[in-house]
Amino acid sequence: MQHATGGVFKTTNTGSSWTDLSNGLEIAEQYGIGLSASSSTEWITGWQDNGTNLANAGAWTEVMGGDGMTAFIDNTSNSYMYGEQYDGTFNMSSNGGATWNQITNGLTETGGWNTPWCQDPKSSSTLFAGLSNVWKSTNRGTSWSKISTFGSGTSTLAAIAVAPSNDQYIYTAYTGSMYGTTNGGGTWTNITGTLPGNISNITVDPTNPLHVFATISGFSTGIKVYESTNAGTTWVNISNGLPNLPANCLAYQGNGINAMYVGTDMGVYYRDTTTTAGTWVNYSTDLPNVIVSDLKIYAPGNILRAATYGRGTWQIALYQPATTAPVAYFTAFPTKLCVGNTVQFTDTSSNEPTSWNWTFAGGTPATSTSQNPVVTYSTAGTYQVKMVTSNGIGTDSITVINYITVNPNPTTPTIVQHNDTLDCTPSTYAFYQWYKTATPIAGATTAQCVITATGIYKVIVSDSNGCTNQGSLLVKVLGINEIALNDYINVYPNPTSGNLQVVFNVPTEDDYTVSLTDILGQTIYTTKLHIVGEYTQNLNLSGYGKGIYLLSVTGKDSKGVKKIMLY
Repeated sequence: MQHATGGVFKTTNTGSSWTDLSNGLEIAEQYGIGLSASSSTEWITGWQDNGTNLANAGAWTEVMGGDGMTAFIDNTSNSYMYGEQYDGTFNMSSNGGATWNQITNGLTETGGWNTPWCQDPKSSSTLFAGLSNVWKSTNRGTSWSKISTFGSGTSTLAAIAVAPSNDQYIYTAYTGSMYGTTNGGGTWTNITGTLPGNISNITVDPTNPLHVFATISGFSTGIKVYESTNAGTTWVNISNGLPNLPANCLAYQGNGINAMYVGTDMGVYYRDTTTTAGTWVNYSTDLPNVIVSDLKIYAPGNILRAATYGRGTWQIALYQPATTAPVAYFTAFPTKLCVGNTVQFTDTSSNEPTSWNWTFAGGTPATSTSQNPVVTYSTAGTYQVKMVTSNGIGTDSITVINYITVNPNPTTPTIVQHNDTLDCTPSTYAFYQWYKTATPIAGATTAQCVITATGIYKVIVSDSNGCTNQGSLLVKVLGINEIALNDYINVYPNPTSGNLQVVFNVPTEDDYTVSLTDILGQTIYTTKLHIVGEYTQNLNLSGYGKGIYLLSVTGKDSKGVKKIMLY
């Protein structure tokens, strides 16, 4: 039986044989991507459950089986390729992926699921790998030696990077700590400093070995990317503009303006110190909402390539900084709504704006500096919207008069009981839907509803604009026990040592009697309340003996009882 994780297969003989129907599906779960240094059409990727795969001139070939992890092509020759299976099972091909040999001789530690490893940018025969410690090979993996002693054997390294301009600078990290060496691994220094946990990736400036970046996974707001200009002695948080999603990888372009790209759990973002003024901007045009596992730049072709976990490989031209001021424009949905609803505004300005200033007449908030704000409108009327947008070149603005129309909600309906029917007044709404205990009553879509049992009846009414309102009524049918209020009474803390808070959220306005009795039925407290909506009352039982007490709430046609334990 043929099998692969992901894809669609067909059998016409009850499973004796299968036909793969997956051709053209973009579903590869890629952990990483390694580009050829000399060919714009060749790269290698590792796929979850579906091997290590080579792309060459538009054709894909699975060159090695198993779980494909981090893979790369030699930076001096396309003949040498490197791939791995899980836990640090390293392999090398010397014939362009036609055959592979395992290269783990001398390794005495096990790596993580996707073990980080890389080629020395200065010496093509030298490799580095992050297991529990950092390991080095000077003969393309024929043998390995350990060059660090900070690993305990139980934790595995999450990232490793060698400075392209000086291979004596090596950086590596567990998820919670980072180390660096300036002498090729002779000595190591803990450079974690102010870095938070969840370190996911390390990138070094190609021209400056002291200039290093760390990406941060997890969901801590504003903690995504950190930068150091002194080999990790100090770190600066440069996460401004990134969403609260894990940051997985970073590709550094430089270009004289500190240009860089970060891959997150949902898309790619770009940042530089000039065009975007140090703020990350979304650079995910046409990219699916998918985890971006790895980013690489093919500089000769000005191409950024992304390995995604679930949608295969994607590419886009490198970011081109705007040369003119933005042209402001936006859209909104909806532009016609009801009181209390929200509008999603979307910036569609051209020429890469980097800052936004919105003004919303009648809206909450009244102003915003977000790129795509959400605004609530609480008063009926017609309102204008203004947006001012800027980049490093200049500013533009747009004002649209009478852009948002907010329709009033219909008047609150009143429910009147007439024997076995309920009438909604007024009876001029466009649409009705009756409910009993939050369940829609089938066919009850007129101004009148037939009572079938004791309970809370509600009607939601709509006008021709789709705006709604509602009313409710507690209804008692003769011969049916009074409705229980237990679900509308909350008592806490319970058990209690004395101080007690009782929250009533009764379904209908009424006069209620609140009583507290002991286990023998003796009333020790009683009061009358007229309750409208939610009502809170504090009780102090610290003067009473330990034991069980009953709190009862009684209305005209309703009753609820709560047991209280005093200790």
